Amino acid sequence: MKEFWKFAKDCKLASKSLPLAAIDVIFVRSNWKSSEGSGDIHNPERELIPGEFSESLLRISSAKYDGSARTLSQKLQTLIDMNILKFAGRADPNKVSDRLLPSCTYISLNAHEVAERFCQA
Repeated sequence: MKEFWKFAKDCKLASKSLPLAAIDVIFVRSNWKSSEGSGDIHNPERELIPGEFSESLLRISSAKYDGSARTLSQKLQTLIDMNILKFAGRADPNKVSDRLLPSCTYISLNAHEVAERFCQA
């Protein structure tokens, strides 16, 4: 969770419409356990795995731009352009782009599944 907080602070995700407490709730809701038994063999440390990180970005973009008439994908794109790419890794922007590209590709490929889970929550 410490890394997620650093990410949220670095990218200036908190705003009047999305206070830090709401970001904390989004982390908890996105970091879900599988329903198969008590442990999760794919994520024993309960860190955000790519699907959960994607879900957290979708939830943040939806909450941050709640009053707008944009689609969820437009809200996500705005979040990526205006916050993540603009502020993350200010010391080495190429390093951030290289690390985010796989996640952004994952989001694009699995957006339907993640959006369905998001809408049901």
